[in-house]
Amino acid sequence: MSSTSAPSVTSSPEPRRDDLRRALAAPRLVRVTIDNPMVAAALTATIAQRGWTAISRPDPQEVLVTDRLLPRSLEWPRRRHLILVCEPTALAARHGLDALAGVMVHGLVCSDQPADLVSALDGLRNGRSTIPLRVLELAAEMPPLSERELMVLGAVIAGQSNTEIGNGLYLSLATVKRVMATLFAVLDAPSRPALVGKALELGMKPLPVRP
Repeated sequence: MSSTSAPSVTSSPEPRRDDLRRALAAPRLVRVTIDNPMVAAALTATIAQRGWTAISRPDPQEVLVTDRLLPRSLEWPRRRHLILVCEPTALAARHGLDALAGVMVHGLVCSDQPADLVSALDGLRNGRSTIPLRVLELAAEMPPLSERELMVLGAVIAGQSNTEIGNGLYLSLATVKRVMATLFAVLDAPSRPALVGKALELGMKPLPVRP
């Protein structure tokens, strides 16, 4: 795991900048909820570098550092200070950027570069969102796939046939074949096994569909 911090770019998305500054002038508390214990330990060790305090229980003034992005209906507007830790894959980075653009999170960190949390916390203190260049580079590798194409791709990884995919997504077999042709072309895959390999490299996971 890398301990060096990659360069970051900053953005100042909001009229909420003053709200962030006022809130973060209060005691600087950070709660880490990460499934991977090694990543969680690395992030927690990073927190003290800028005088923040790691806590284990929820607090109204906390900054939450998490790898789980909850639906807006559950997390917004109640939670205003959230840093998303994404896996080092093209798909996860793309989802992270989408969440930042939708103001669902206020900073991004790649799980293999936990030192970037320092920049993310400093950015929050100054009312800015931060995006590590590593996240931007990974997101740029994600091809522009529609929601339907992603669902079909997840089903292909799960080993489902075109007929099973059509039944699960209520699509005709001809439509499934057209989507498959698009996926073969976009991902430059000559066969179904090659398509699965390319999808896994992007961070896709098996996702079978059911009627």
